[in-house]
Amino acid sequence: MAFSINTSIDSLQAYNALVKTTAETQKSQLRLATLKKINSVSDDTSGYNVGKQLEAQSLRQKSQLNNVSAAKNYLSTAETALQQINDKFNQIAAKYVDAQDPLKDKDSIAKDIKTLASDIDSILKNTNINGHNLLAQSDGTALASNDTFDLGGNTFTVDFASSNYLNVDTIKSTLGGGTVVIPDFGVSFVSSDLLIDTSEAYTGGAQTSSITVTFANGTSSSFGVSTVGCSNKGDIYNAIRNAAASQNPGVSLSWIGAPTYGSPRVSSTIGSNITSFKTTSGVDIVGELGLTREVQDIIIDGGGLLSTDTDTILTSASNLITAQDNVRSALGRIGNLIQTADSRSEFLTASLANNTATISSIFDADIAEEQLKATKGNIGIQIGTAMFSQLNTAPQQLLSLF
Repeated sequence: MAFSINTSIDSLQAYNALVKTTAETQKSQLRLATLKKINSVSDDTSGYNVGKQLEAQSLRQKSQLNNVSAAKNYLSTAETALQQINDKFNQIAAKYVDAQDPLKDKDSIAKDIKTLASDIDSILKNTNINGHNLLAQSDGTALASNDTFDLGGNTFTVDFASSNYLNVDTIKSTLGGGTVVIPDFGVSFVSSDLLIDTSEAYTGGAQTSSITVTFANGTSSSFGVSTVGCSNKGDIYNAIRNAAASQNPGVSLSWIGAPTYGSPRVSSTIGSNITSFKTTSGVDIVGELGLTREVQDIIIDGGGLLSTDTDTILTSASNLITAQDNVRSALGRIGNLIQTADSRSEFLTASLANNTATISSIFDADIAEEQLKATKGNIGIQIGTAMFSQLNTAPQQLLSLF
């Protein structure tokens, strides 16, 4: 056996082997502790990147699977509401048939129909999830847009309430009800229905009246008229005409008839009809000349199933085909959408299972294998430590030569 004073090569080799065995054992012990065979990027760079991408994809798919549940709940809620509407339309149709019996009380039947129509109107306006309307807006008109869900793949659009299916505006027209306001479009001039005697005395005294004119375009203007020095209606007319000419409120005055006996006229000078012309403060000098005009909006019955008139209700009840077809079309569309959601759910569930299996194969440690390695490593460390100790004492044999 050779002896070296400077270095024990055998001892150094034993040390290196012990270090390697310890490192491998610690790695196996870490894998057992974390249950993962990749605990840092350096363990497997490619596997780490692929596994993390799959984990991100799985998180998205889990969210999409949650969206499937939300979409199906959305559709189920709408389906229940539309089934109720469909049933009530059927009841209305049956009530109309009853009304054809001359022995039946048509007024009572019309009230029953109106009650059913009111229920339909309420369902349309109030079917919502957490305040989000599903069938129509709160005023009964069509929704502004179709809702969408991310279920993976193409955008999942819940369009059963669109004009292609439910067409809420058509149903709203069938229901009718309330009142319809036909706005006053005004007149190009306001004339007195009375023949005015210009010499007739004015008794309102000296003061200032304010006159306001409103136009069909939504604008309005006011001007003041002083009655100082006015003793008759001819003076009042001249005072209003002169004030309008000087203050330019958008109107002018003219006289129709004989100078002393005729009718005053107020004409628009701004290209928009006059909807109202009246005294708003002071003595009513406009009324003195018979020129007062108030806004004359026309209010009529809204008709339809919610009308107040029995004949109108029954007439509307005789023509429900379009509304019923629309409801059934929307229900059919909901059925198709639920089928699509179920298909997406099956795909996402299978994809998640496959991703989970792949991620497990990349990251999860083989516990049995790692336990064997750790046990073997612990034994190796003990043996290596003993051998290293023995080899480290071998150079001491050199002292026996002295």
